[in-house]
Amino acid sequence: MIVGQRQWTIFVRPKRFLLLVLLFCFFIFHTVEAQSKLLADFGRTDNIELETILEQAQLDFVAGHSIDARNKLLHSFTIAPADFRPHLLLGIYYLSEVNHFQLADKYIMRAHQLFAAAWGSELDDSIKAEAHMMNSRILGLMAEAKVNLDEYDPALQIIKRFEATYEADWVATTKAWVLMKLKRIDEAIQTAQLGLMKSHNLGHVLNILGILYSLRNNSSLALQTFREAIKYEKLLGKYGQISTPLNNIGEVYREIFLDREAEAIFAQSLAASIECEHILTSLNLAILQIDELRLIQAERTLKNFETCFARFPARADTEHRALLALGYGKIALRSGKPVEAMNYFQQALARKQWFGKIGTNQNDVKLAAMIGLGQSYYGYGAVLKNKLTSGIANKLNDYLQGCYYQLKGYWRIREAQKLAFGQMDNFEDLYIRHSDAMIEYPSLGDLISSLPSASVKKRIEHLIDSETRERAKSYYQLFWATNLYSHGDNQKSLDILQQIFGSFRQFDRLASAELLRYKIKIIEAADSSAQQEVQQIVADKELLFSLSPAYFTYFNIRLPIVIKLPVTSNSDNQLIQGVTDLIFKYHFTTVKNGQNLRYSVEINDNQVSTDSPGIVIIFKENTNGKILASEVVARSANNSEISQAVDNFVNKVFIHHSDPTAEALPAVSFEEKI
Repeated sequence: MIVGQRQWTIFVRPKRFLLLVLLFCFFIFHTVEAQSKLLADFGRTDNIELETILEQAQLDFVAGHSIDARNKLLHSFTIAPADFRPHLLLGIYYLSEVNHFQLADKYIMRAHQLFAAAWGSELDDSIKAEAHMMNSRILGLMAEAKVNLDEYDPALQIIKRFEATYEADWVATTKAWVLMKLKRIDEAIQTAQLGLMKSHNLGHVLNILGILYSLRNNSSLALQTFREAIKYEKLLGKYGQISTPLNNIGEVYREIFLDREAEAIFAQSLAASIECEHILTSLNLAILQIDELRLIQAERTLKNFETCFARFPARADTEHRALLALGYGKIALRSGKPVEAMNYFQQALARKQWFGKIGTNQNDVKLAAMIGLGQSYYGYGAVLKNKLTSGIANKLNDYLQGCYYQLKGYWRIREAQKLAFGQMDNFEDLYIRHSDAMIEYPSLGDLISSLPSASVKKRIEHLIDSETRERAKSYYQLFWATNLYSHGDNQKSLDILQQIFGSFRQFDRLASAELLRYKIKIIEAADSSAQQEVQQIVADKELLFSLSPAYFTYFNIRLPIVIKLPVTSNSDNQLIQGVTDLIFKYHFTTVKNGQNLRYSVEINDNQVSTDSPGIVIIFKENTNGKILASEVVARSANNSEISQAVDNFVNKVFIHHSDPTAEALPAVSFEEKI
């Protein structure tokens, strides 16, 4: 059984609710009944300026003027550097309002030191109740800060220290989450189940328990538990957060291949998350759309998150910037923009990211970015090697640059292999749609294609034998076929590809594109002239182009076209012939009796005149007459300029043009029974 961390949200409270919690921590010092007693208990001095600053900062927080409150609290350090209260309030501010976890940890730890200096590091029963209440609050904030900083062992030690003296609702969820992060799953389940009997915050406990059930591959029980969590969250009214368990329901649906249901639930989760607390749901939805090659919609999904997040300028972006770059990199790669993809994947590798609230960790993002970067390098290398640059020197330079980038791609994939099989539990994410994984499963064959066939076969057979999801088996077979192809066993690879082709659904577009990529290369390598096979390869290429045009430039596949030339005897003939020769040099081909092909290239000079800029190259879909790309070649162009114009035309042809029509989403209710 595959056991690992999962990509889940935990108990992320709305920002305004967190501010209320923050203010409660401070408000106990300022109520009419409690002010004199509590401030005396905590060593209130006659420093009127300090007390005034604290009161004004409280009012600023209530009014939403958080920056003003922060500045007042920072100023208070010069007045009373040994008072723990300003440090604690700043820590909560950075934890809940800004999400700058390093600063939050710094201020909370300092508050703890100052509090301990005043009251002792270990409080006994003789200490007044107010001091114990404050000590418990500080310990809870320390644990939360450590979790957000991915420091799970220190967080667990703080929680155990808290449990030795105090009780609180947050303990069960936080401790279970930390234990899960440390891969102590059985202990986490026991902790969460115990929390059901002791906690008043049942929505949060049920949410983490649902995550743990899913980790044990009990999807039915996980879904039921998440739905119970939603019921309890709804009881909290505006303070409830149903978006978190909704997201987790969507992840379970996706894992069991109920894609339409998953998309519908992700949409509900986004609608319920009005404060854009985390990118995770947006990224989950975008990954689903990328797998279906709905790339424009996937980009819009991420842009919508950025637009929403921009409404909160005080918040730091360290919880999402690497994930956002990773998502955009995937979209650019599949859109036929390898240079843009390389830049995004490099950002994803370089940017700091915290994973405390989600199951994904640094290695998950690093692996996905490394694979994507390797694929981008390789694709860009192929583009350079097939450029139509005029001149021997330029052509040689492009070819060598292309070889260099493809070599970089090879080594980047090798580094990804070392990470996956060396540091990630012998690559647990090979389990299809493993929820914490950031990788693109349809193209995962690139990662294992160069591994020894015997070991890959053994691993794939084990996965298939233990798999209960029938749709997952087709992916494992695709990976196996990829490995066989890379080792030269083309016929066996082709047999597997033909066997599983019909098992992918209409919207499994990226998986279908991967399958067609290998099938086409194998059949073309056989160099068969049989009419039936020629017709099949044409149909496969036309289908591949409709799915993902970028595959043609990334993997040196030629698109069959009808060429339509003008009937003319004017001086443009030489230019037209030169353009035609370049078109068929690398990227396009014709077939015998190919008048019924789906795509055509038309060279148009019908508007030839003294003021005409030149001829026009048009790429058209014959079935509907839609023009997908065009480029003008000036009559005065030299050989280099002609080559550049045709290169521009090719770049326009083999990019993502439009999304397929999205299927209607089912009316999925999170309250429905399994």
